Amino acid sequence: MKRTFHARKKCKRDVSNEQISMFLRILEYFEGTMILITHRVQTIDAAFKSRIHLSLRNPPLYAKSSSRHWETFILKSTKQRCFRWLDAKFLKKESAADINGREIKNIVRVAHALAINDKQSINTRDFSKASNKRKIVEGIKSSMSTRIRP
Repeated sequence: MKRTFHARKKCKRDVSNEQISMFLRILEYFEGTMILITHRVQTIDAAFKSRIHLSLRNPPLYAKSSSRHWETFILKSTKQRCFRWLDAKFLKKESAADINGREIKNIVRVAHALAINDKQSINTRDFSKASNKRKIVEGIKSSMSTRIRP
C-alpha cells in the first residue's frame, strides 16, 4: 500500500489536524520500512519525531567527492569533452565551497544556460556568474527567514 502525503511549503501549519492524526495513526501501525526524506528537519512535529526509529543525515561533501561532482556535471552538461580550464586548480577552487551535489548541479546548469545565451562555449566566467547568483538567492532566503517567524 502506497500513500503519499504532501505539505505546502509554507511556514504556517495549514495541514488539518485530521490529516495529521491520520498520518500518525498510519505511521504508528505501519509494519515494514518507511523511508522519509526532508530538507526541513527543524519543522518536524514532536509527535512525529517520537515515531522515528532511525534518523540518518547526509554529511557535507569532502573535497575529493565534490571535485568529482563538479567534473561529472560539467562533462554531462555539454557534448564537448575537453576543456583547458577544467583542471585540478579549477576543481580545487570550486570544491572549497560548502555546497551539496544538488547545488553543484544547479550551478552547472545555470553556467551552461549563460554560455548558450552568450552563444559561446562554457567557461570559468559562467561558473563565477552562476555561483554569484546562487549567493544572492541564498542571501535573500536567509534575510527572509530572519524577518518571518512562524
